[in-house]
Amino acid sequence: MGKHTYAALFSLPVLVLGAIGYLLTGCSDNTTNGPDLDTDFSVQITVQDDQGNPLQDLQVSCWNCLDITSSSSDCINPSIVTQPSQTVIQYDIVIGCLVQMYLLDLEGNHIATAVDAIQSAGYWSVMWNAGSDVPCGVYSCILETTDTLSSELLFSDTIYPVLWRPDPTLTVVGYTSALGSVNIADRRIFPNTYKLPVLHATDPCGTDQGLIEFSNSVHFVITDTASTEYMTFDSTITLGENHYTVVWNPSKCGQIDTTISRTILERENSLKTIKADPIIPDEWRLRQNYPNPFN
Repeated sequence: MGKHTYAALFSLPVLVLGAIGYLLTGCSDNTTNGPDLDTDFSVQITVQDDQGNPLQDLQVSCWNCLDITSSSSDCINPSIVTQPSQTVIQYDIVIGCLVQMYLLDLEGNHIATAVDAIQSAGYWSVMWNAGSDVPCGVYSCILETTDTLSSELLFSDTIYPVLWRPDPTLTVVGYTSALGSVNIADRRIFPNTYKLPVLHATDPCGTDQGLIEFSNSVHFVITDTASTEYMTFDSTITLGENHYTVVWNPSKCGQIDTTISRTILERENSLKTIKADPIIPDEWRLRQNYPNPFN
């Protein structure tokens, strides 16, 4: 057998292994269940007059449209957020232990620590007043309880509070530049662009109202703060680049009602823990916050 034959036999396994490696790496599914953090995202809104000239210093606000669906009704108007509200998070502790509760945004960034203390058995509540500096969006509320002696994790669970403020004063994303444009890069205020978990809706009494569903439709409000004239429009916002040009066509509707926004703008982000009942519960539990969504 010649040296060329040996070389061919030696190279055959290498080629086979290389092909297998290509199939495993080049054709693999790289999708995950988490947020698409590596996906480019941007929104640009440009405002012009009817002659095509850019308009500067107009306030641009926006929020995702959402529905609350239940088995008893196809769609419920999410009226539970029409009044300023804090949300209540209840949890049950079976034995005294170290309790930690913290809030994360959809990018995994730490927003606040609600609880970090040794607590006795009982029924506990955290009241969250989201300040005006907390952006609208979906948040993870994670509860972990740990044995103080062995450091063993006793219980862990997650719920998803939804902060939703359909108010142009509270959802300002910027002002138009000399080119008439506003560029929005903060993807967190568009929850529809993420792979969201199941989101449960509750009323102010804690009663289940169904499921919260975000659509791709986003409501925009453009306001001339000097004259209080404003216009509204809905656009579809998805992953990738989103560019929209609109013609300024305001309607003189008087001053925008800012009853809710005035109340919220006056408050700071705060979390208060209360022991509601010293009776020892039968099982660990993290209950859905109420109301949800809240503002």
